[in-house]
Amino acid sequence: MVSGSPPNFLALEVSDPVSAAPIPDGPIPLRGRIMGAVPGEPVGEIVVWVERGRLSGLEHVRFNDDTATALPGPERLDVVLVPDRAANASAPGPGAADLPVEPSGAQVLAREHGFDLASNISTTDVVLPQSFDERPWAEIQRVLKLSSYDLRPYAGQKVKLTTYGIDSKAGGRAPHGLVYIERGKCIGAYTHSEGTVSDIGGLP
Repeated sequence: MVSGSPPNFLALEVSDPVSAAPIPDGPIPLRGRIMGAVPGEPVGEIVVWVERGRLSGLEHVRFNDDTATALPGPERLDVVLVPDRAANASAPGPGAADLPVEPSGAQVLAREHGFDLASNISTTDVVLPQSFDERPWAEIQRVLKLSSYDLRPYAGQKVKLTTYGIDSKAGGRAPHGLVYIERGKCIGAYTHSEGTVSDIGGLP
């Protein structure tokens, strides 16, 4: 039964006959990332809360200052594993082993350019457009070419797009995330912050 008020938090009450799951209180180690207009850049997430082994709430978190007006539809959600809680989850549930994990290539790339990858990861399959003349792909292609990347040979193909939260080793204002594009190998990487994409610099 829903006892809270949307869209920021729904308090849930589960009837007593439902068996309790052997998992700790708090948010479960899965997130429903809410994807925005810029490919690979989530604008928020849905967090599932558990208390005494039963569902206790759904939280709608925004990554910017916008106020949520409604819960997102399922077509906008990308379910991902949160690694820093995964080790504490005694019953992660079916399919958890198939959720995206952090590729070593992205970790190495980030550190070479002065960033540490955070644990918030989102991975999705994206079909690249046939033409990169329109936004947002026109801007992404322009930024990638500054780092000697070019998506045009992969036009119309499905690629894996992974987004990481990042922190700057040097301090100061860091971009919100690193977007890592793969098709068997890394074919592009750029940073993003509040809808703006930037090149990550000259890459090997």
